[in-house]
Amino acid sequence: MRNLLFFALLALCLPAESKPKLDTIGTQTRDVPFVQRGAKSLSLRLLRPLKNDHSLPVVLYFHGGAWVNGSYQKLSPVLLDLARAGIAVASVELRSSKEAHFPAQLDDARAAVRWVKDNATSYSLDTKRIGVYGLSTGGLFAGLLAYSGSSVQAACLQSAPSDLNSLRGERFDWQTSSSPLGALLGFDPPSNRDALKRASPIFYADEDAPPTLLLSGSDDEFIAPSQSEVLYQTLKRGKTSVQWIQFDGEGHDLSGAQDDVTKAVVTFFRRELKEKGAHSRT
Repeated sequence: MRNLLFFALLALCLPAESKPKLDTIGTQTRDVPFVQRGAKSLSLRLLRPLKNDHSLPVVLYFHGGAWVNGSYQKLSPVLLDLARAGIAVASVELRSSKEAHFPAQLDDARAAVRWVKDNATSYSLDTKRIGVYGLSTGGLFAGLLAYSGSSVQAACLQSAPSDLNSLRGERFDWQTSSSPLGALLGFDPPSNRDALKRASPIFYADEDAPPTLLLSGSDDEFIAPSQSEVLYQTLKRGKTSVQWIQFDGEGHDLSGAQDDVTKAVVTFFRRELKEKGAHSRT
């Protein structure tokens, strides 16, 4: 019963699909297959800005939902504003924990990066300006991609886990076999701490990590803000440009600070992928 309550509450934290007319923002290509997994074809939703007379930077987005809920087909206001800023967005479908255990989802995320590289010419995408944006549990894969060498130039992790060994939440115990983490891994988390370490972005974060933006709420009831803090401190010890913004009084979904969240995310990717990225290509 407690698990059902957790999933019900977490579903409320997922961003709703925005309603503005997309034709005023960009062109949307729905359900683009990027990899075949057995009988299932995984797809992404690609949003490209209206003005794209040159190769576009692109951000791969991984949604939240405790690795079982959520949908890549929902485009939040943040993603629409990235397109308004001249950045393409690829919202990526990953296998859920009901379909496969980790690291299957990381393999899927890497396949999405390969798709971008293989199809860059067809969609006017710049393979030298790739960013990742992970919301909640989707941030696990964004962080792993960014810090384990996948040609990522910028990463934003919002209300995301970074160290699975210390993952805690006031409303839920992640460290049980019946938890979302146990379902993702396929075993009782405390039984294999080495495996949790191998699945944690923080242990790959070194001086070669790309610029990173971390966002968290001080009152996050599902993923403690200490997950952002410890990653921030780790990245600060290296040469990485890292910024951590904690919103006082905000919970997991940061709903009361949505305008500030959108501004921070768009500003970050515009700076790292458009301004700095453009200079690095000249």
